Amino acid sequence: QKILKRGLAMAGVLAGKTALVTGGSRGIGAQVCRTLAARGAVVAVHYATGKAEAEKVVAEIAAAGGQAFAVQADISRHADVVALFEQFDAGMTRLTGATGLDILVNNAGRGGGGPLGQTTEADFDAVFVDADNRAGLERTLHRISALRNRRGHVAGLTCRVGRAVYATVDIIPATVESG
Repeated sequence: QKILKRGLAMAGVLAGKTALVTGGSRGIGAQVCRTLAARGAVVAVHYATGKAEAEKVVAEIAAAGGQAFAVQADISRHADVVALFEQFDAGMTRLTGATGLDILVNNAGRGGGGPLGQTTEADFDAVFVDADNRAGLERTLHRISALRNRRGHVAGLTCRVGRAVYATVDIIPATVESG
Protein backbone atom coordinates (compact mmCIF):
# COMPACT_ATOMS: atom_id res chain seq x y z
CA GLN A 1 0.00 0.00 0.00
CA LYS A 2 2.81 2.40 0.92
CA ILE A 3 4.55 1.87 -2.42
CA LEU A 4 1.27 2.29 -4.32
CA LYS A 5 0.82 5.72 -2.70
CA ARG A 6 4.48 6.68 -3.08
CA GLY A 7 4.31 5.53 -6.69
CA LEU A 8 1.81 8.22 -7.59
CA ALA A 9 4.70 10.67 -7.66
CA MET A 10 6.23 8.60 -10.47
CA ALA A 11 3.00 7.56 -12.12
CA GLY A 12 3.44 6.99 -15.81
CA VAL A 13 7.20 6.38 -15.91
CA LEU A 14 6.38 2.81 -17.05
CA ALA A 15 3.24 3.68 -19.02
CA GLY A 16 2.95 1.42 -22.04
CA LYS A 17 5.29 -1.17 -20.53
CA THR A 18 4.34 -4.73 -19.64
CA ALA A 19 5.72 -6.81 -16.80
CA LEU A 20 5.70 -10.40 -15.59
CA VAL A 21 6.62 -11.02 -11.96
CA THR A 22 7.14 -14.67 -11.09
CA GLY A 23 6.20 -15.37 -7.50
CA GLY A 24 4.11 -12.19 -7.55
CA SER A 25 1.34 -13.36 -5.25
CA ARG A 26 3.00 -12.59 -1.92
CA GLY A 27 5.97 -11.09 -0.13
CA ILE A 28 8.63 -9.37 -2.21
CA GLY A 29 6.95 -10.39 -5.47
CA ALA A 30 3.62 -8.84 -4.49
CA GLN A 31 5.37 -5.60 -3.55
CA VAL A 32 7.24 -5.60 -6.86
CA CYS A 33 3.90 -6.01 -8.69
CA ARG A 34 2.42 -3.07 -6.78
CA THR A 35 5.49 -0.94 -7.49
CA LEU A 36 5.51 -1.64 -11.22
CA ALA A 37 1.76 -1.04 -11.50
CA ALA A 38 2.01 2.20 -9.52
CA ARG A 39 4.56 3.36 -12.09
CA GLY A 40 2.18 2.56 -14.95
CA ALA A 41 3.13 -0.93 -16.14
CA VAL A 42 0.52 -3.56 -16.93
CA VAL A 43 1.49 -6.42 -14.62
CA ALA A 44 1.06 -10.19 -14.83
CA VAL A 45 1.03 -11.52 -11.26
CA HIS A 46 2.36 -15.09 -11.34
CA TYR A 47 1.55 -17.70 -8.72
CA ALA A 48 2.09 -21.42 -8.36
CA THR A 49 -0.42 -22.29 -5.64
CA GLY A 50 -1.57 -18.98 -4.11
CA LYS A 51 -4.50 -18.11 -6.36
CA ALA A 52 -6.36 -16.13 -3.66
CA GLU A 53 -3.21 -14.15 -2.84
CA ALA A 54 -2.58 -13.38 -6.52
CA GLU A 55 -6.19 -12.26 -7.00
CA LYS A 56 -5.83 -10.01 -3.94
CA VAL A 57 -2.73 -8.35 -5.44
CA VAL A 58 -4.57 -7.88 -8.75
CA ALA A 59 -7.55 -6.33 -6.90
CA GLU A 60 -5.27 -3.98 -4.94
CA ILE A 61 -3.61 -2.82 -8.14
CA ALA A 62 -6.99 -2.28 -9.84
CA ALA A 63 -8.31 -0.38 -6.81
CA ALA A 64 -5.30 1.95 -7.08
CA GLY A 65 -6.03 2.56 -10.78
CA GLY A 66 -3.55 0.11 -12.28
CA GLN A 67 -3.91 -2.86 -14.59
CA ALA A 68 -2.99 -6.42 -13.66
CA PHE A 69 -4.04 -10.02 -14.09
CA ALA A 70 -3.03 -13.33 -12.54
CA VAL A 71 -1.24 -16.20 -14.30
CA GLN A 72 -0.68 -19.69 -12.84
CA ALA A 73 2.23 -22.05 -13.45
CA ASP A 74 4.67 -24.33 -11.67
CA ILE A 75 7.79 -22.95 -13.31
CA SER A 76 9.82 -26.00 -12.36
CA ARG A 77 7.89 -27.82 -15.13
CA HIS A 78 8.61 -26.93 -18.75
CA ALA A 79 5.01 -27.44 -19.91
CA ASP A 80 3.81 -25.00 -17.25
CA VAL A 81 6.33 -22.38 -18.40
CA VAL A 82 4.95 -22.64 -21.93
CA ALA A 83 1.41 -22.31 -20.53
CA LEU A 84 2.52 -19.34 -18.41
CA PHE A 85 3.52 -17.39 -21.50
CA GLU A 86 0.30 -18.37 -23.28
CA GLN A 87 -1.64 -16.98 -20.31
CA PHE A 88 0.57 -13.89 -20.34
CA ASP A 89 -0.11 -13.25 -24.04
CA ALA A 90 -3.86 -13.78 -23.58
CA GLY A 91 -3.99 -11.43 -20.58
CA MET A 92 -1.96 -8.72 -22.30
CA THR A 93 -4.08 -8.99 -25.43
CA ARG A 94 -7.22 -8.62 -23.32
CA LEU A 95 -5.90 -5.56 -21.45
CA THR A 96 -3.75 -3.83 -24.06
CA GLY A 97 -4.73 -5.30 -27.42
CA ALA A 98 -1.18 -6.54 -28.01
CA THR A 99 1.42 -8.98 -26.73
CA GLY A 100 5.00 -8.26 -25.80
CA LEU A 101 7.01 -8.30 -22.62
CA ASP A 102 9.15 -5.40 -21.44
CA ILE A 103 10.06 -6.36 -17.86
CA LEU A 104 10.63 -9.81 -16.39
CA VAL A 105 11.18 -10.14 -12.63
CA ASN A 106 12.27 -13.64 -11.62
CA ASN A 107 11.12 -13.87 -8.02
CA ALA A 108 9.56 -17.33 -7.73
CA GLY A 109 11.24 -19.93 -5.61
CA ARG A 110 11.14 -21.82 -2.38
CA GLY A 111 12.29 -20.15 0.82
CA GLY A 112 14.40 -21.71 3.55
CA GLY A 113 11.74 -21.36 6.20
CA GLY A 114 13.83 -20.72 9.30
CA PRO A 115 16.63 -18.84 11.05
CA LEU A 116 20.10 -19.33 9.61
CA GLY A 117 21.33 -21.07 12.76
CA GLN A 118 18.64 -23.72 12.38
CA THR A 119 19.14 -24.25 8.65
CA THR A 120 20.35 -27.73 7.75
CA GLU A 121 22.34 -28.78 4.73
CA ALA A 122 19.16 -30.37 3.34
CA ASP A 123 17.32 -27.03 3.75
CA PHE A 124 20.15 -25.27 1.94
CA ASP A 125 20.10 -27.80 -0.90
CA ALA A 126 16.32 -27.50 -1.26
CA VAL A 127 16.59 -23.73 -1.69
CA PHE A 128 19.79 -23.31 -3.68
CA VAL A 129 20.57 -26.63 -5.39
CA ASP A 130 17.45 -28.69 -6.04
CA ALA A 131 15.07 -28.28 -8.94
CA ASP A 132 12.57 -25.80 -7.48
CA ASN A 133 14.59 -22.57 -7.60
CA ARG A 134 17.24 -23.49 -10.15
CA ALA A 135 15.02 -25.19 -12.71
CA GLY A 136 12.28 -22.59 -12.52
CA LEU A 137 14.70 -19.76 -13.13
CA GLU A 138 16.53 -21.56 -15.92
CA ARG A 139 13.30 -22.52 -17.68
CA THR A 140 11.85 -19.04 -17.35
CA LEU A 141 15.05 -17.49 -18.67
CA HIS A 142 15.26 -20.04 -21.49
CA ARG A 143 11.71 -19.28 -22.57
CA ILE A 144 12.12 -15.54 -22.20
CA SER A 145 15.24 -15.59 -24.37
CA ALA A 146 12.95 -16.46 -27.28
CA LEU A 147 10.77 -13.41 -26.66
CA ARG A 148 11.45 -9.82 -27.61
CA ASN A 149 9.57 -6.65 -26.90
CA ARG A 150 8.91 -3.89 -29.38
CA ARG A 151 12.49 -2.55 -29.14
CA GLY A 152 14.12 -5.96 -29.36
CA HIS A 153 15.03 -6.46 -25.72
CA VAL A 154 13.57 -7.45 -22.37
CA ALA A 155 14.69 -5.90 -19.11
CA GLY A 156 15.13 -8.72 -16.60
CA LEU A 157 15.76 -8.66 -12.90
CA THR A 158 16.33 -11.61 -10.61
CA CYS A 159 15.53 -10.60 -7.07
CA ARG A 160 15.36 -13.87 -5.23
CA VAL A 161 17.86 -16.28 -3.81
CA GLY A 162 15.76 -18.08 -1.26
CA ARG A 163 14.13 -15.61 1.09
CA ALA A 164 17.33 -14.26 2.56
CA VAL A 165 17.37 -10.95 0.72
CA TYR A 166 14.46 -8.96 2.12
CA ALA A 167 15.96 -5.59 1.17
CA THR A 168 15.61 -6.46 -2.51
CA VAL A 169 12.26 -4.70 -2.68
CA ASP A 170 14.16 -1.40 -2.35
CA ILE A 171 16.08 -2.22 -5.53
CA ILE A 172 12.90 -2.12 -7.63
CA PRO A 173 12.00 1.58 -7.14
CA ALA A 174 15.68 2.53 -7.51
CA THR A 175 15.93 0.57 -10.77
CA VAL A 176 12.71 2.07 -12.12
CA GLU A 177 13.65 5.60 -11.10
CA SER A 178 17.11 5.39 -12.65
CA GLY A 179 15.67 4.34 -16.00
